Amino acid sequence: MKIVLIVPNYLDSAVLISASFYPPLGIAMVGASLQKHGYDVSIIDATAERMNIHALTRAVSRLKPDMIGFTTNISYAHKTTLTARWLKHYLPGIPIVFGGPWATSRPEYLLSINAIDYVVLGEGEETIVDLAHAIERKLDVSDVAGIAYRRDGKVIKTTPRPFNENLDALPFPAWDLLPGHEKYFWDPKGRHYYPVMTSRGCPYGCINCSKLVHGYKLRYRSVENVMAEIRYIHDRFKADEVIIIDDGFNFDIDRAERICDEITRLGFKIHLRFTNGLRADKITPRLAYK
Repeated sequence: MKIVLIVPNYLDSAVLISASFYPPLGIAMVGASLQKHGYDVSIIDATAERMNIHALTRAVSRLKPDMIGFTTNISYAHKTTLTARWLKHYLPGIPIVFGGPWATSRPEYLLSINAIDYVVLGEGEETIVDLAHAIERKLDVSDVAGIAYRRDGKVIKTTPRPFNENLDALPFPAWDLLPGHEKYFWDPKGRHYYPVMTSRGCPYGCINCSKLVHGYKLRYRSVENVMAEIRYIHDRFKADEVIIIDDGFNFDIDRAERICDEITRLGFKIHLRFTNGLRADKITPRLAYK
């Protein structure tokens, strides 16, 4: 089964490109999970490739997919739904799946659009594999936990999927399926950077957060597993800057310090960047020094 995962071109959307235009972690993790289970996966990052809708349609057509998946968020949701409509018009009969934080919060709206067939609710790495399995074998998707779909004009939500409690079991993101680093936001210091997730969940209730996807309970990857991924992107992709995308990297101060200490001990000349998730009220002098 061939699956194409798409990041739409949102360069002309009302979005702050300099803050958000780095390699897309979520879709790379979903792609890795599908690969792990034997699926033939391609990722098209139309933003990184500067592809217009016509070039994207040609690229998808050449791949002859059996399923198409989209990642989206509120800042470019309109562009994503327009792209889905366009592809459904030119490639009818191919199931289209949406996922991500915004999709999780708006399944009814998305499924009111005929071009969209399924919405993955919450964390997608396991759900997308089960959904692909059901579609490939023409099984009843009502048995797939953690999705929403349309039946007889009504939106059906299946049994919620529990949060993944073993984050170490997730494969590392499939960065090899994405364009080279030079396609992404230019760093004035010339650094090669990749996002890394070391934990999920947050006990707080900020309205702009991804708590709908990851929940309130903090779940951590082991320090050893995090360091194995950092070593992988350092050695394979020459990463010298890591963007930590946790909602609360320093909730566990000891663990945060251990990760910093391990980076130093291994001699990696890697800088840590935080776009969010580093709480000022929990920073200690020792952690700040690191």
